[in-house]
Amino acid sequence: MPARIASVIYSRTDLAKLRVDLRGIDPELDAVLMALHISALKFRASADGNEARKPAEVRPKSSWVEVAEAAAELDLTTSRVRQELRAGHLKGEKRQGRGWRISRVELETYKAARAA
Repeated sequence: MPARIASVIYSRTDLAKLRVDLRGIDPELDAVLMALHISALKFRASADGNEARKPAEVRPKSSWVEVAEAAAELDLTTSRVRQELRAGHLKGEKRQGRGWRISRVELETYKAARAA
């Protein structure tokens, strides 16, 4: 039976109570009602009724961050991060026409120095 149909039947009838009330009386009936229950649960657990999906792939973090991301991690404004870059307190690369980029290693070093 399709999982969607099992879910409709299970939610529109009192099969949950019936499954509990009849448990142990007939093994075949137990198996069928349990299969309906599991199928309905699987359907409800999926967002759109399709088979369960693989977990989303986690992309590895880039080894570089933009000024906005650095500002968020440091709890500073973007203009303050740029000031720190220009002053040389935070090391980064000025890219032609595209602003600054900061290596994650330099960002962590700067965070540690600020915390000390």
